Amino acid sequence: MSTPPIQIDAVSFFYPSLLPDGGPVQALHDVRLVVPRGEFVALMGPVGAGKSTLCLSLNGAIPHAVDGQFKGQVLIDGQDTRSVSMGQLSMQVGFVFENAQAQLFSATVADEVAFGLEAMGLPVVEIERRIVDSLALVGLSGMEQRVPQTLSGGEQRRLALASVLAMRPSILVLDEPTSGLDPLGRQHILDVLHRLRRESGRELTVVMATQDAEAVAQFADRVVVLQEGRVALVGAPRQVLGRVEQMEAWGIDVPQLARLAAILAARTGRAFDFVRMEEAQAALGGFVDRGPEEQEVPFPSSAPAAIEIDGLAHRYPGTQEWALQDISLKVARGDWLAVVGVNGAGKSTLIKHLNGLLAPTRGNVRICGRDAAGRQVGDLAHSVAYLPQDPDKLIFCSTVYQEVAYGPQQLGVTGRALEDRVRETLEWLDLQAYERYPPAVLGYGLRRQVALASVLAMQTPILALDEPAVGLDWGAVQRLMDVLARRRRDGMTVVMISHDLRLVARYANRVAVLDRGRLIAHAPAGQVLAAVDTLLGAGLVPLPVTELARRLDMQSPLPVRAVELADRLGPQ
Repeated sequence: MSTPPIQIDAVSFFYPSLLPDGGPVQALHDVRLVVPRGEFVALMGPVGAGKSTLCLSLNGAIPHAVDGQFKGQVLIDGQDTRSVSMGQLSMQVGFVFENAQAQLFSATVADEVAFGLEAMGLPVVEIERRIVDSLALVGLSGMEQRVPQTLSGGEQRRLALASVLAMRPSILVLDEPTSGLDPLGRQHILDVLHRLRRESGRELTVVMATQDAEAVAQFADRVVVLQEGRVALVGAPRQVLGRVEQMEAWGIDVPQLARLAAILAARTGRAFDFVRMEEAQAALGGFVDRGPEEQEVPFPSSAPAAIEIDGLAHRYPGTQEWALQDISLKVARGDWLAVVGVNGAGKSTLIKHLNGLLAPTRGNVRICGRDAAGRQVGDLAHSVAYLPQDPDKLIFCSTVYQEVAYGPQQLGVTGRALEDRVRETLEWLDLQAYERYPPAVLGYGLRRQVALASVLAMQTPILALDEPAVGLDWGAVQRLMDVLARRRRDGMTVVMISHDLRLVARYANRVAVLDRGRLIAHAPAGQVLAAVDTLLGAGLVPLPVTELARRLDMQSPLPVRAVELADRLGPQ
């Protein structure tokens, strides 16, 4: 019997206290797990469950590089990680961090891939061949001389993956590899992994920490759920992801089709356990389409405009291409507008015009009835609070409390009113326990929540959010969205960039689709999300429920939410 590539035996890990008067923080509790050769294991769990910590124990960063107390044993191909250096382990374990940019340090893309190969002592000819092969594999051919820091976030993730794949490890450890990627970038990475496992001629073992339930359903052989550093559940994707209520109670997302199966099971009393498209299509073959309910055609909103954009075009200095071209749209007070499109479509460029970070090359932007031209960012901050993709661009204070208080202070809020607002916002996002912590030392997901809290605390009439759900677990996403929904009922306007069309379907009332800097659709959310050809033309992937409805030959308009599809299905 061969030795398993990964054996984890009674592993516990304690981080040093983040507070001067605090004790060690236990991140893992007696974790035991064996991963057979060639298996694809998905690690799921809420933020703080221990997923990243467990990943770091597989490449030797724990116990060799990460400060803390380690107990138990991790064996990689039978070698104890305590007695093998990280350099030696890197020949067997390829590791891609959650923040791929932090992993990149070379002058060019080619140098980045070559670094590990040179450490292996390979001949120059072999190094050059592997650079070409690995970049082609991840779709970065022709970018050899680009500076890694100039690549998009998705391209940086693919480069980090190429740099470890070039070393041909037998074990691949990935920490949130699809987080924040557009549908094409996400699918490309997943397809690379699938192709490697199928065609490599060697058994590649994959451990992937992820919140991406759709990817887990599609690719994983086994799911390991962590809760508060403990293994809470292990099983096949269908067994684990089908426990919809339990998973959501733990703050973990499930695939849209698993949610549909749970709804149908509750309504019919029959057992449905599908999580993949083919399974769902086969299980629902005995149902017919009841037809769509008659829907009122929404009239144009009579609410005053919060945002008016007329003929907006933008070109960055030193470039010839237009980042935005002839964008015109109105966002009414109280609207929740989702802006969707692939990376590079112009989404971030668009919303940076709302708070003055960018000025139009041509056209006009009006905020709450006033022209934004010539107004300073500080002036516009009274109307628009902006959350960038990178939380670290907002974080600079000594404690979480000070971070959340900073924005309201700049708007003139002081004294008891300031204290009440900060504590209310911390409570909204369940961050009370962290108010004394330095935000910079928190994990990525918690830093995201702190940045969100700092923006929410400003209580501006307009909120502009660039991928607010990235890095958050499902529970944190739900808390945030519920807060935004409450604030919207009070009249706040939300403009949200998101690659998660499920969130868009659940919360947004309008959707704008950008494609190469042009606005190709702007209409009620259900109408846009059901327009499969429009989405595909913009490089977007339709929702699983919508795709399933299309495969079942349902009438238009196609459903976009699980409950809508369940409502349409009836016995034959």
